[in-house]
Amino acid sequence: MAVTAKNNLNNVGLPNRIGRFQPIDILGKGSQGIVYLAEDTQLDRKVAIKTLDKNQHVAERLTQEAKNVSLLDHENIIPLYEIGFHEETPFLVYQYYESEKLEHRLHHGEKLKQFDALNIVNQILDGIHYAHNKKIIHRDINPSNLLIDKNNKIRIMAFRIASLVGTMIDDSDEHRMANYLAPEQLTTNEVSPAVDIYACGLILYELLTGHQVYSGKN
Repeated sequence: MAVTAKNNLNNVGLPNRIGRFQPIDILGKGSQGIVYLAEDTQLDRKVAIKTLDKNQHVAERLTQEAKNVSLLDHENIIPLYEIGFHEETPFLVYQYYESEKLEHRLHHGEKLKQFDALNIVNQILDGIHYAHNKKIIHRDINPSNLLIDKNNKIRIMAFRIASLVGTMIDDSDEHRMANYLAPEQLTTNEVSPAVDIYACGLILYELLTGHQVYSGKN
């Protein structure tokens, strides 16, 4: 996946290496791990790496999910390049590009023009429709898992893997993300393509009004 633009957190110490990758800066951090901007020394390109604080059981599930997600190839989905382990800590390697989380734009509480809001949601729907046809459900569509660039191009992060590792960065505020879950996820934990469509409806409402449909604190 790609990750958001640099967040000026480079005052924190960096590991010398994560596998073959050389960390350059910290893009973000949350309760599930740290996201680094790194140099792929083998292929000579910049990537985004998320290290995960997970036990081995979850790491095994994560590996299988990563295999599925790595097959997704769509302009509105951020590519997952690979999964690896560094000193028994799993990490995910994504495409890197300059952007910001849609969540950041929504924090201003400003309404978008109808055309812009529909353009954003149409891109999200295109991406999840493609994934649904591949039998992959995101399960956690929310503004923190959506990246937007200066041209309003949307890219979706954390397909399927989101349910195991949380959002890519700044994921400590988990109650806000639960405000985008479908009722069946919160009650019976049932998952179908409908949960992604439901989340898109909530996001469209927020884009048009500047307010969340739900704003629970837990």
